[in-house]
Amino acid sequence: MCVLIVRYGPLWLAVASSVTMLAGLGWEWRQARGLTLRWVPGQGNGWQCRRERGWQPVVVSCIYLGPFLAGLDVAGRRHWLWVDSVEQGQRWHLRRLLLWSE
Repeated sequence: MCVLIVRYGPLWLAVASSVTMLAGLGWEWRQARGLTLRWVPGQGNGWQCRRERGWQPVVVSCIYLGPFLAGLDVAGRRHWLWVDSVEQGQRWHLRRLLLWSE
């Protein structure tokens, strides 16, 4: 959109939209946090997420599971994983956990 505004719009609108876009991208980048999950088997089985205070139990549900991409709802927030970046055996185990842990 900014490219179209720069090309066909007035200069003030091009500058304003570019600054707004850069500010929004910067805010999103600062808000992004790494996500570390683990599955704990046994009596207290379930998903846990690493937080500042250590490992905390979280509710994880799979909203999409494709051959290359997995969509997870982790405690109400959506996260997308590229599952094709792990080796085949680990990918198989991850897919089984996501399908069977609900």
